[in-house]
Amino acid sequence: MDIVLLHRQKNKMKEGAIPLRFLVSLILAIVIFLPVILVLSKCSTLTAEGKLKKSLTDLLEAASKLKPDEVDAVLIFIPAGYEIHFGAVGCKGLIWVKRGGKEIFRLEKDDVPFSSFSIESDKGDKYIALQIKKLSPKGNETCGIVTINKQK
Repeated sequence: MDIVLLHRQKNKMKEGAIPLRFLVSLILAIVIFLPVILVLSKCSTLTAEGKLKKSLTDLLEAASKLKPDEVDAVLIFIPAGYEIHFGAVGCKGLIWVKRGGKEIFRLEKDDVPFSSFSIESDKGDKYIALQIKKLSPKGNETCGIVTINKQK
């Protein structure tokens, strides 16, 4: 009987100590769930980028359907921390999307040359209304420039 009592006292934990099983379970939970949390946060970034890409593609389509001197308004979604730059090379319209100074993606469309314009979203996701207008070609220009103005 004394041997059993001594054995129980040896195995008795100190008061306030964390059991080893609990620590192992906690570490396993972190190792298993941390990647899941990271993947889910990446997916939310991907959906924000997807919304941005869709709204910019819609803007390109709307701009390509404009006739000279026609005006349209487009609502675009900009996630926090993104910059959008509009420009042109010849008659090709270009939209660059950057985040943290690195280019994320680029969209191009023929016959939709944009005037130089840029927008950024610093503090949070937001929707911005843009007015697009296709100007008549001047002189020896083969395509009219699409101007972009931020609406208030």
